[in-house]
Amino acid sequence: SDLTKYQYRHALRAFGRFLGRCPGLEDLQDDTLAIWMSHLMSEGLAIVTVREMAGRVSSLWTWLAKRGIVTKWPTFTKPAAPETMPTALTESQIRALCRSAGKERGIIGEVPADLWWTSFLAFVWTTAERKSAALAVRVEWIDFGTGACTIPPVVRKGGRKWACYKLWPET
Repeated sequence: SDLTKYQYRHALRAFGRFLGRCPGLEDLQDDTLAIWMSHLMSEGLAIVTVREMAGRVSSLWTWLAKRGIVTKWPTFTKPAAPETMPTALTESQIRALCRSAGKERGIIGEVPADLWWTSFLAFVWTTAERKSAALAVRVEWIDFGTGACTIPPVVRKGGRKWACYKLWPET
């Protein structure tokens, strides 16, 4: 994709700036990449960003090695990514969000906005589905007799697994 091409160009340009010239095959050395990563972190780049940039150079290097264009394969280790602290709404924030949804006015589609928003929040709470999958749900995916909702892989992250949820009767 265009975004992928952009990310590779960005990583290779950054590597070239570090080297002071356009990178070449001779620059595909573990020590050079390790020093470059250290340099990027000393400039204040986030470890996740450094890992992504080095990963792109490593992917290109691996591709070249698989085709016999270079004889050495990458063996450098990227810096460990820090675990992020999960963030979530507090119980009082969730209650306030639900109260606010219940005060919405207007119509969404053919459904009163207060009903739509409280149902949407209940659906997300019950299923823990991502926003994109939750918004993609179609009426035909819901069995109103059993209260089950079946979501096909095509709308879910990864696009490989089905999901089936038992919804609250209120939802």
